[in-house]
Amino acid sequence: MKIKPTLIIAICLLITACSCDSDDENIKSVVLTETNYFYESDAYLYALNVEKQGLIDYNNNPNNPDYDQGVAENNQIRIGEINGIIESITTGIIINFPPLPPPPPICFCWDIWSEFKYLVIDDDILAFEATVTIDNQEIIYQTNSIGQRFNINGYDVDAKAFSFQIEQDGYNGPALLNITKVLNEEDDPISYSIPIFIE
Repeated sequence: MKIKPTLIIAICLLITACSCDSDDENIKSVVLTETNYFYESDAYLYALNVEKQGLIDYNNNPNNPDYDQGVAENNQIRIGEINGIIESITTGIIINFPPLPPPPPICFCWDIWSEFKYLVIDDDILAFEATVTIDNQEIIYQTNSIGQRFNINGYDVDAKAFSFQIEQDGYNGPALLNITKVLNEEDDPISYSIPIFIE
């Protein structure tokens, strides 16, 4: 019997990155404010818009010595795909969910440990992993293994909050936020990275 590669990756992520089970104590332990978390879909939306703008810039510069018409055509197809993904992304969970501040144009410039303690994902994501790495791929932060359920104003939310575990203390400087998620067994994993700055 063959096992789909997507399912294998999902199982690995489920084992090493996130457990979707949590108890009442976990629900009580997560307190979100307007400044201590970010919503994964907003980060994904940001990454998609950065990619889309890069493709548009390439296509709008046919005088570039590296310009290739075939590449430009493929870029246009990808732009269409990105537009479809963007239209389907949920950028908030419920009314009154604390808003994510708009990112700067180049990087988020987050101080993850002292400010953004939680990363919030939709409850229907099958598997999830997030790390923060530096140039040599060394992990500075990674999400904990248990996605904690929480509520807002007394109402349960269809989402989970992952806290960041510190792997290397005292680092300041540029880094990458790396996210991999599996939506379901039929889809390929979605991976993306965002440049950040740890102050």
